[in-house]
Amino acid sequence: MEKQGRVSIKKTQRKDGMTEYDLIYTPPILVSKGNYLKKEHLNMASYTHPCNEIERRFNETVEQMVEEIRCFRYIQSVKRDFSFLSLNKDINVISYFESHKTYKGKECDAAIKSFKLFCDDECTFGDITVAFLTAYRKFLLKAKGEDGFRRYAQNTAATYLKHIKRLLKIAFADHLIDFDPSEEIEGIKWDHSCKRESLTEEEIEALKNAPFRDLEVKRAVELAVETGLRRGDVLNLKWENIKKSGGRCYLNFTIKKTGYKVSLPLSQEAVAVLGTIKKKGAIFPTLSTPILNHKVPQLIAAAGIGKHITFHCFRHTFAMRLLDKGVDIPTIAFLLGHKFMGSSLSYLHCTRDHLEEVIAKLER
Repeated sequence: MEKQGRVSIKKTQRKDGMTEYDLIYTPPILVSKGNYLKKEHLNMASYTHPCNEIERRFNETVEQMVEEIRCFRYIQSVKRDFSFLSLNKDINVISYFESHKTYKGKECDAAIKSFKLFCDDECTFGDITVAFLTAYRKFLLKAKGEDGFRRYAQNTAATYLKHIKRLLKIAFADHLIDFDPSEEIEGIKWDHSCKRESLTEEEIEALKNAPFRDLEVKRAVELAVETGLRRGDVLNLKWENIKKSGGRCYLNFTIKKTGYKVSLPLSQEAVAVLGTIKKKGAIFPTLSTPILNHKVPQLIAAAGIGKHITFHCFRHTFAMRLLDKGVDIPTIAFLLGHKFMGSSLSYLHCTRDHLEEVIAKLER
């Protein structure tokens, strides 16, 4: 453990008859890798030889302020809060982050939105301390949504914290901050055993028969179950994306998340959900992300399903249904629009019955 030193005051007489004050850190404090804090200039001065009562009172006031700063700096150094070193305390952190969000793409953009939610859309570099980032880390792990469930899954929280720490490193490299507090923050471990919720065939049937007024939301959910489309792709669907070839309908579109162009055959159930196919226009013109976030939990409750189901769970449901039908993983990966087969593995968990069937094949 790093030994805590002391913070002392150093006075230096100037030629103009004033005495300036510096804080000396003994031993020097390791602020970040290779950077040590040895001395801090306070930009405060008193009269070296006060000539009257006014100058003497001025000196007393200055020395009292210097002593208060010294005590506060000691407490900050114990807490490893070096925000006072920033030369850009008033610069808006969120604006800076958003100017770099394309550096890591849409995933980074989502991380910034979570950060904005945490700090209520107001944060300057002067606010960025070890304690502040520790609170943000706790927020990612503990915050709950309107439905009472955790707002962020373990792996989502890990990803968001990773991106915010990377953006702070960029700020440090840009000399917007003189220290990188993110180095003091432990990352969130990725949960490789995290089981993603999916619906059973009985639950899918309950979803279809659920008494729910918003039929547009219901159609979007049923289409996601039948196609495995992400929420963003469902919302972006246009009738122009539906093409007919050889007696079957195909969905030709560019995946929003990856930019990957795909042509996917639609099942008869998916076509039935779509209904009468039109020539052009949005398939779900009245829907948006906030509407789905608000109404999908209501639909799940109306169906009597007790699981924590988000829109993305319908994508997992699609993958698991294919796996249960004996479809191989490379084909599932293609139907999910994954460029890499490894991405599909996180969506799949083999059922006990499926594993027993595989082992039984060896016994024949």
